[in-house]
Amino acid sequence: MKQLIKNLCYPLIAVLLFSACSEEDKSVSAPDIVGAKLVSFGFYVEDNEGVLDKDYVVDGPIVGSDIEMKIPSKIDKSSLIARFTTSEDNPAVTVKGTVQVSQQTANDFSVPVDFVLTNTSLNNRKYTVRIKRPIEWIKKVRFSEFQLMDAILKVNPVDNVPYVMGIKNNTNTSYRKAVLLKYENETWSMVGDTISNGQTSDMDFTFSSTGTPYVVYTDYTNAIPQTATVQYYDGSSWVVVGRNYNDVRVQYNSICFDAMGKLYVFSMNNLAGGVVGRRLMNISTYSGGSWTTNQTMPGRSYNSYNMRSVLKKDILYLAVNDYANISGTISVYVNKDGAWSTLAQGMRHEDATEVNYYDLDMDVDNQGNIYVMGLERLSSGYKLITHKYTASTSSWSLFATPVNLASNTRYFSLALNPQGVPSVTYNNTATNSTTSFVTIDKEAQTWTSPFVFPNVTTGKTNIAFGSDGTGYAIYIDESKNLLIWEYIEDNE
Repeated sequence: MKQLIKNLCYPLIAVLLFSACSEEDKSVSAPDIVGAKLVSFGFYVEDNEGVLDKDYVVDGPIVGSDIEMKIPSKIDKSSLIARFTTSEDNPAVTVKGTVQVSQQTANDFSVPVDFVLTNTSLNNRKYTVRIKRPIEWIKKVRFSEFQLMDAILKVNPVDNVPYVMGIKNNTNTSYRKAVLLKYENETWSMVGDTISNGQTSDMDFTFSSTGTPYVVYTDYTNAIPQTATVQYYDGSSWVVVGRNYNDVRVQYNSICFDAMGKLYVFSMNNLAGGVVGRRLMNISTYSGGSWTTNQTMPGRSYNSYNMRSVLKKDILYLAVNDYANISGTISVYVNKDGAWSTLAQGMRHEDATEVNYYDLDMDVDNQGNIYVMGLERLSSGYKLITHKYTASTSSWSLFATPVNLASNTRYFSLALNPQGVPSVTYNNTATNSTTSFVTIDKEAQTWTSPFVFPNVTTGKTNIAFGSDGTGYAIYIDESKNLLIWEYIEDNE
């Protein structure tokens, strides 16, 4: 018993003595332990012969515990050998308990790898190495023959040539006319002459199955002002397909063919007194040389603002901003074999209080999976939210994390590459309203760090991909000139 009491008392006395000393001299503290650190890190051709085509090395000192390397997808990362140096205390380096030797030990870097450093003081430090693919945009040729005030981009699916429909910039509104440009062999050229007779707005365009461009725009020179005009280019001049077929002025036009070659124009009636009510969707179709107008979407009663239509694998898809429905939602419809059905109606993030009508975008991959992006207000502010429809399960889900914004933004653009990987451009007020580009990193499955385009003012940057994987971005710079950038998608 006495021995037990001694064993209990000695530690207690030690604790009391330590506490007393601490109270008497609070300036005394244990010496700092120098933390184990990685000083340098990289992958070198010399250590990975036949795998790497150049050295990939962390530039500058390693700050923090995350190491992000930019290495193309074509590089096999399943057995890469790292070269690294450590702090002067020469800590042991392990990965999952296996001792690492610089220039010798191989690891599978297709997934994040944790390097644990332990020094003689048992002071551990962990570094997580993540490999992401690089983003490289190349500025190409500026179009400066005349100024533009608005522009949209699409790639011709037949020849993969990017086309841009624009509106000429002029203080006199009568000269704000529509034009179509194409960028081929690093040269800009006009497609025919100026398209419209006078002021235009709310433009869109599409291509027929043979690659013929068709355009729609709100035409201020029509007999009923601000109704839609539709034209196509026959190889030498612009030919009117339809004009004055609306009974009231329209806005938010979207144009697309269905699988049977019927041409659809979706618009919002912007005035009361028409067959279709004000702010409701008005569907007009052209087939067999005649128009059928004032059609409505079955089962739809919401007001309609921005609309996006896409033809993919013989199915016509339509996304609509329902701004007046409980402060804004999104609806999605499909047309297969001439019949419409509803995939989503009144959709938004469960915590959102608004889907803003400023912009909306949608794209569809080859498997029929749909990606729709809206500008939604959460408690923490406006976010770009992507909703994904998975065709195999016929279900909707939120895709990736929201894209954070400094504040409300008016413009964004969503596009999928041929492999179905989403990319987004958006105005970012945190960078003086310049446009940022992000894409989904296929290996990390997160949005990449933003690439910022220079000299964008407040206009929209559009992105689109050709079937060959080449990406394009266009915007109007501070001089009102059109700029195009090219992005070779890293899909190897």
